[in-house]
Amino acid sequence: MSWIDGLRHKLRTLLRANDYDREIDEELRFHQDLAAMNAADREEAIRRFGNRTYHKEEARRMTWLAWLDTVQQDATYAWRSILRTPGVTAMIVVTLALGIGVNGAVFSVLDQLFLRNPSGVVEPEGLRRIWTKYTRTPDGTPAYSRATAYPQYKRMAEAWGGEDRLAVMTQYGNFRLGGKLTGPATNILFTTGNYWTLLGVRPAMGRFFTDAESRPGTVTQKIVVSNGYWKSTLGADTAIIGKRIKLDTLEFEVIGVAPANFNGVDLRATTVWAPLGALPRADQPSGGSPSVWLSPRRSTFWTFGRIDPKRTYADFERLATTTNREANKQIDGPRADSLSTIHAASIIEARGPATATQEQVLSTRLMGVAIIILIIACANVVNLMLARAVNRKREIAVRLAMGISRSRLIRLITIESVLLALCAAVAALFTAWWGGSLLRSQLMAGVVFAQPTLHAHVVWATIGVALGCGLIAGVIPAVQFSRPQLTADLKDNGRSSGKQRSRLRDGLVVAQAALSVMLLVGAALFVRTLKNIENIDIGFDAGRVLFADVRYNPGEAPPIAERIAKIAEVEERLQGRAGIEMVGRTAMTPMGGFSFWTFWWGSDSSASLSKEFPVAYAVGSKFFAASGMRLLKGRTFDDGAAGEGQVMVNDALAKVLWPEGEALGQCIRFQQRAAPCHLVTGVVSTASRGELIERPQPQYYLPIGTKLTEGMGGWILVVRTRPGAEEAASREVRAMLKQALPMGEAVITPMTEVVEPKYRPWRLGAKLFTGVGVLALLVALVGIYSTVAYSVGQRTHEFGVRVALGAKLGDVLNQVVGEGMRVVVFGIALGVVLTMVTSRLVASLLYGVEPNDISAMMLAGSTLLLVAIAASLVPAWRAARVDPVRALRRE
Repeated sequence: MSWIDGLRHKLRTLLRANDYDREIDEELRFHQDLAAMNAADREEAIRRFGNRTYHKEEARRMTWLAWLDTVQQDATYAWRSILRTPGVTAMIVVTLALGIGVNGAVFSVLDQLFLRNPSGVVEPEGLRRIWTKYTRTPDGTPAYSRATAYPQYKRMAEAWGGEDRLAVMTQYGNFRLGGKLTGPATNILFTTGNYWTLLGVRPAMGRFFTDAESRPGTVTQKIVVSNGYWKSTLGADTAIIGKRIKLDTLEFEVIGVAPANFNGVDLRATTVWAPLGALPRADQPSGGSPSVWLSPRRSTFWTFGRIDPKRTYADFERLATTTNREANKQIDGPRADSLSTIHAASIIEARGPATATQEQVLSTRLMGVAIIILIIACANVVNLMLARAVNRKREIAVRLAMGISRSRLIRLITIESVLLALCAAVAALFTAWWGGSLLRSQLMAGVVFAQPTLHAHVVWATIGVALGCGLIAGVIPAVQFSRPQLTADLKDNGRSSGKQRSRLRDGLVVAQAALSVMLLVGAALFVRTLKNIENIDIGFDAGRVLFADVRYNPGEAPPIAERIAKIAEVEERLQGRAGIEMVGRTAMTPMGGFSFWTFWWGSDSSASLSKEFPVAYAVGSKFFAASGMRLLKGRTFDDGAAGEGQVMVNDALAKVLWPEGEALGQCIRFQQRAAPCHLVTGVVSTASRGELIERPQPQYYLPIGTKLTEGMGGWILVVRTRPGAEEAASREVRAMLKQALPMGEAVITPMTEVVEPKYRPWRLGAKLFTGVGVLALLVALVGIYSTVAYSVGQRTHEFGVRVALGAKLGDVLNQVVGEGMRVVVFGIALGVVLTMVTSRLVASLLYGVEPNDISAMMLAGSTLLLVAIAASLVPAWRAARVDPVRALRRE
């Protein structure tokens, strides 16, 4: 029989054990009957044949069934051993469940970010997303962008191998169903017809739009909706194909429904697709020309595709880069970025070349933290298993003395550990589900996940990690105690001296303490970072500022001039009303702003500012006092036509334009060198432009109602409330706006809601790292307590002797706590060293605090030390209160 036949036989018998047993019984009975038939004495022939059970067991030894029987016996015994110590079992299961569950939760997020290809797509590995690397950026650091202009897409398609292999798309929103403000809002992804063929997606209902319907200049009002949008918003109407629905002022014909497992190629799900032919009218509701989005300066498109099999990605990148640089020279002349390059990267955006977002960095660091927690948990479990093995030394010695093999003993202890790990895996799956759902909602708010939190990847990863932890936690104590001193251990009755401490167990406690210190230092650094971030002066008094606007159903807004005039009346009437301190106007909310006009001051123009691009705002004169911005010099400009020829600058722009002179009274000319002069009337403090942490951004402010700001708007009210009067002020503003503009809907937005997204990543980081720090502290607490408790338990005889000889309560407490603290202090010292070595990994997530902050390390070390003392006091008290008579009688 060849080894392949032997393997096939063993697998067959393993999978069909009952059939194999029945076949063996029938064959043995046949041979018995055959021997009896040829013998004069039937009974004698049966006796000579031998024991049927023995022959059966010999046959089973030639298969894997004997090994399976042994494993079943060991598993049964191990399960009984587990049930005999429910307290220790609970600690092991809970500790492992926390460590494994946290890893499963973080992995569910990383899987979605970095590993999960777009669902429902055929051969997603062959798709590539196109990025452009720019070298001329405001801060001089190269940057990657996936945005491109439509003409650039056409040139890249030629280098790619044809337009049929490269799709282009762009997204617009917020389109409201039914054209009403109260209707469900959605974004529309406008794309070329080859979008569907490149992805290999087939419609669940109807059809997809074609290339002919998405050509420039072809106005095609057709849409495809996602399966989720069809069910949740369109009521799962089976007759939806061919019906027309209104999105804002536009009417579209529904021609298809995408399959249930397809939500687009981006992380955030797409709900509605439309051909590029519908884009001009969507982008310009009053009508428009395709030239609006065919402009080489309108970089609002994203591209992806599949390369021609005859070409390589390197060839494409080289050809596309060359054509792109030539086009840049034609558009921008000598100021063109001649060093920009084209890159084809994975269709998974997070794996692209762009700088990782703070959420992505935070999630990867959390994975490292989760692994540390798992190591702490495993060290804790190994320590508990070692302690269990110490209490079973006599049992192990008896088994070895009776002839059990060393391998069988290792297998017995390992099976017990694996069973505990599998029990922990069940609890870990619940932890991973709950924690993963929480992380998804916090880290990736707004993302519609195609897979549930506990999808197959997470489940199998959790079970695999649990089995690995179980093997580690079982093999280490099994190997250590499989070579005992039989004579000494057979005489042992559970007694142990204080000097017989296990170096391995002490080393595990040191590892737990060191890793716990690292996580506690991280938590302290993130909490201090959040405090520093919250103390940043953004230039606005966000806590007392409200924004008020009136929104209309599409097509129902009054003329701009009438709208601005009504808002200006409301501004004056609100001054000094209940709960209101000051009211101003702006054309856009702070931390927004527009791009800039070209302007000249003296002999220089804004084109020479390079990295210091100024940002323009159109505001009323009371805007500064209402928003909390400080007037540093001069005065504010006048309102309306009286403000013609006036401008205000912030101190950052004043330092750039007139570094050694006075800004007040200086002249700035906009749009043309010979334009009328705008005099600087005042200088205000620099406010945050778009981020909390940024270089001082040059900004200037023009009065609403002048020729330069004509058509920019100016109907957003900025209301500064009195302390504690936000509710009263909101009611007053809403009532006044309703009276002045009854056709619209007043929307009141606290400025805290505008700036809150800027604080969210920092607050999330502080919460998550504090949470895992507390979790690590809890696991370390369990580990230290269990280690000291088991040490005390096995030394009961010793403590009984000490108490009988006159040891006082304090003496025993000092001894037990001191022995535990020596190990923990060494672990704290090691943790500080590890923190100093690895702190650079989180340096990019910190602000205003050094990664090697001494105060954070001292706080983490003292916290762990106090927790360790508390964990040691309970077993130490138990040791000091031991009854000498009972302890001395223990045999």
